[in-house]
Amino acid sequence: MKKLLLCFAFLAAGVMTSWAQAQPKLVPIDQQKEISGKYYTVKIPEGWTARSRMVSNSCTFSMNESPYLTASPNVITYESLDEFKKNCEGKDYKALDNITVNKREYVVYELLEDGKYYKIQAATAVGDGTFQLQLMAGNSSLSTEKVKEIIEASVKTVLEKVTFK
Repeated sequence: MKKLLLCFAFLAAGVMTSWAQAQPKLVPIDQQKEISGKYYTVKIPEGWTARSRMVSNSCTFSMNESPYLTASPNVITYESLDEFKKNCEGKDYKALDNITVNKREYVVYELLEDGKYYKIQAATAVGDGTFQLQLMAGNSSLSTEKVKEIIEASVKTVLEKVTFK
């Protein structure tokens, strides 16, 4: 009886080890170099760290130094580019000049909240919906002007890392 139980224990251990070895090993979130989903892949820029995996059509990553920007790319399948523009304008965003990155034109809006929190939204049409990138500054001792300069430069940096499928 003891031999039978011992054989069963070894067999179970072997099966569990084989199963564990067959499972894909996930890279820890903060070590991801790119994040991919149904509509796009984004390579994490140098000096930034992934903060999530792709969930639905969205992910997040952030800058490792002040002003600690957070980037949130997303595909909204139910919102057209015109609806995106209307929503931004209805929320006191100010339109900036459009930018072109990788032969794709993006509309860009900025928002200054309470005199210190700065956001930029950029969007382009993708199918019937929109690809939207929001960049938002974290807490920083930098001046609002310096934060604005860094975040505006970062929009293009991040968009250059996006590849559409």
